[in-house]
Amino acid sequence: MEGDGSMQKTLATCVLALVVGCPAATAHHSKSAFYDLDRISEIEGEVTRIMWRNPHIRFWIETESGGEQTTWEVESTPPGILERHGIGPDVLAVGQTIRIAGTPGRNDMHIMDVTNILMPDGREVLIQRDAEPRWSSETIGWGQASFRDVDVEAAEALSSGIFRVWSRNFGSRQERFGRSSYPLTEAARSFQQNFDPITENPIPGCTPKGMPYIMNQPYPVEFIDDGDRIQFRIEEYDLTRTIYMTDQPAPASKTPLGRSVGRWEGNSLVVSTSAILLPHFNAFGILLSDEADIEERFALSLDETRLDYQMTVTDPAVFTEPVTLERYWLWRPGETIKPFECIE
Repeated sequence: MEGDGSMQKTLATCVLALVVGCPAATAHHSKSAFYDLDRISEIEGEVTRIMWRNPHIRFWIETESGGEQTTWEVESTPPGILERHGIGPDVLAVGQTIRIAGTPGRNDMHIMDVTNILMPDGREVLIQRDAEPRWSSETIGWGQASFRDVDVEAAEALSSGIFRVWSRNFGSRQERFGRSSYPLTEAARSFQQNFDPITENPIPGCTPKGMPYIMNQPYPVEFIDDGDRIQFRIEEYDLTRTIYMTDQPAPASKTPLGRSVGRWEGNSLVVSTSAILLPHFNAFGILLSDEADIEERFALSLDETRLDYQMTVTDPAVFTEPVTLERYWLWRPGETIKPFECIE
């Protein structure tokens, strides 16, 4: 089939460009590619270095066994999420002796994605949302952050319809924006089966996600009324998507976020996006073709406290049928967009 052959060539070219231009990094990746999620290991040692920055917190622990010292590189949940759950950078300090549990590396014996930390005073930090206490009944983390009254009042005064900051419900679990499987064409399935998430990671280090993958990000977003356009701010990577509300000439070149054109249908904002450069659908080897059509719908609830989001992707070169994904954001007056400040 001519379309399949063209799509294979396009995908191979795009991934080659990524691999040559962006060296693989251990940060901001698919966990299953780097860590053995079926195992949990425990180690105890001294904290020697801490990097409390996006895209993930990292720290280093020195352990001793049989007279030999070993340094472990440990990573976990991004700071912007931890701090919204009551876990700040002061929870760790160089020189502390701590015990940690987490999933060990697949190819490197001395890396770990940590889930639990036992502090010197006996408290246990649940450093990931799904972590269960292992050693202590006194735990730290995953409470709902509160805001100053003045910030809440300011947000309530300035918010209008869709134009406000929207966030996840950081006090409870929210389903992932995605599916366990997709209706792939034969060409797309073959490409995915040969995809290596380590060497072909589409977002190594601090490389920003593009459309449509960026809409899976977990941080707050904000809509800003800018006359004949809407600015859609995304905390992750400090990105801003421009949504044109009037006809615009076709762009001279493609960009990672593409060109978005919107229209109102009642209280719902409907957005169509095209001209996307390297349109990664996700981090698991699904790369959209030039034939892709992306339509988004942002639907405001009657009480203006919830924003339902629906994305439908139609791409006959990749999917055998349109794929629709859904998620939602909540309005929490006082929430803000924080600087992402990513460091490799």
